[in-house]
Amino acid sequence: MSMPIAVTSNEHDWFIRSSRASLPENANYSGYYHWRRNGAYPFMSEFKNTTIYYMHYDSKPNWPVLNWQNNALRNDMFVTIAFLKFHPLIRFQNWLAIFDVLRDIKNHIETYANQSEVAKDKKIILCAYRDNAKENDKRQLAASGLDSIVNYELGMIGRGNQICYSNEDSVAGCVHELLSDILSFHKDNEEVVPMWEITVIDIFKIILQFGNPFLSRLASRVQSSKQAEILTMIQLLLPGTNSIYYGEEIGMRDLANDSMTIPQRGAMQWDDSTNAGFSSAASPKVDVSPDFKEVNWALQYGQSRSQLKMFQKLAKMRQRDETLAFGSAHIGSLIDGEESIRDSW
Repeated sequence: MSMPIAVTSNEHDWFIRSSRASLPENANYSGYYHWRRNGAYPFMSEFKNTTIYYMHYDSKPNWPVLNWQNNALRNDMFVTIAFLKFHPLIRFQNWLAIFDVLRDIKNHIETYANQSEVAKDKKIILCAYRDNAKENDKRQLAASGLDSIVNYELGMIGRGNQICYSNEDSVAGCVHELLSDILSFHKDNEEVVPMWEITVIDIFKIILQFGNPFLSRLASRVQSSKQAEILTMIQLLLPGTNSIYYGEEIGMRDLANDSMTIPQRGAMQWDDSTNAGFSSAASPKVDVSPDFKEVNWALQYGQSRSQLKMFQKLAKMRQRDETLAFGSAHIGSLIDGEESIRDSW
């Protein structure tokens, strides 16, 4: 587990509470970060047009710096560190302890499932993120009983970031590179079997994920609704378990930066009625994107061709076609910004 010793994300709960310290329930968080009446880039940035500035890592406004001179922060950190030090499952990279606990949990769950009338005919899946795990750790996690690992690399795709360079017209190059690396790893490490390479030895799986509550929405990251739709299509064509964040099936985008709601956690856009059909409240606590009249579930459901209809058709195809569910995925060469993906049984 990683600890935020110097900085956190600007989407961290502490930072959000600190930015809203005028509320009584957040008052204790006011000094968790460095706030000033003025400041200059690259170490200070204005917070959402408020004329209040906060200190952050060099040229990284999304990495605000913690204020260790604040007693409340220090106490919070020390309590957290003390807890992690003695907790067997999430100690600092103590993988031997993690493997032992995983085996114990797996054995307990299987014993429960075999003895339970409710669970005896069901498969209970253990899954985890692996962004901090080395390749050998992944193999050990699988051998210790972990059924599934969330593939985080696809969440790194974004137009003009450190993965997808700004001089590229599309994200095809970085998508090709990431998918090639993922497939190459599983080809070279057959003991870590992804879902698209089922063997009689194991049923270890990969969960594919482009978005989650902590990532900017896909259409906003790639700065193109069409490219986001194509990436969602690719995700649904890859054998494996797909984790879809709500709203991605219709191409929702991030909220504006001055929204009080975390940008990627805006209200689901169901239709073009008040508050996008999400709430009948006069002042809902979750903000709605202003494009909800053009991007919503009801509109796309009523169209013969839309991102939602594509999503539905491919989801149904995955249920029917065993090649998508249990086959192997192969990615071709990138030629003139175009790539091919082939599924085989």
